[in-house]
Amino acid sequence: MVTRGSGRSSGVLALVLAAAAGWPGCGSSGDDDDDAADTGGDTTDDGDGGDDADARYSLLLRGEPFTRLVVEVDAVAGMEPYGENPAQLADGLDSVVDKPDGVEVALDGDLESAGADHAWTFDELQALAGDSFDLALADDAIAIHLLFVDGHSADDSDAGVVLGEAWSHTHIAIFKQTIDDVC
Repeated sequence: MVTRGSGRSSGVLALVLAAAAGWPGCGSSGDDDDDAADTGGDTTDDGDGGDDADARYSLLLRGEPFTRLVVEVDAVAGMEPYGENPAQLADGLDSVVDKPDGVEVALDGDLESAGADHAWTFDELQALAGDSFDLALADDAIAIHLLFVDGHSADDSDAGVVLGEAWSHTHIAIFKQTIDDVC
C-alpha cells in the first residue's frame, strides 16, 4: 500500500494515470458507460445540463465529501505494476486532486489469468471489474479501480492496438502485455 499526502493543482486525471503508471508515450482507449454497480461514490449524472457537483468525476477530484482517494489495484500474477509505479501514481494523483487526507494505492487482489492469447471484450472486462472491485472503504474515501490483465483487447487490429480501457469514472483495465510489447 502506498499513501501520499494532500496536494492540489489542475490537470487531467487520465494523463496522470498514464504518466504515473510509467508509460508516458502510450495512450489509451475507453468507453464511458455508466455502471450502477460501482462502489465508492455517486455514479449518476442527471443530464439536466446544470452543474452536477455530485457527479462521480467531481467527487474524485474535490476534497469534500470524500477527503481520501483510494486506487484499488487488482492484477494477474506477473502483470502487476512495476516496483515504483504505485508510488509514482500516488504522487501524480495527489498533485491533481484535492484530497486533504491523501491518495492511497492499495495492491488488493490477484486476478485469475485468462491466458496470454485471450482477447478481452468490454463486457468481459466490465464483469471482471464488477467481481473484483471489493476493497472495503472508510466513509471518507472514494475509490477508482485498476485492473492489470494478461491477454489483449478484442478491439486490436492491424490499424493499432488498445493499451487500456476506462469507463464509468471508476475502472481502468490495462493490457500490460500489450504495453510491454509496444512501449
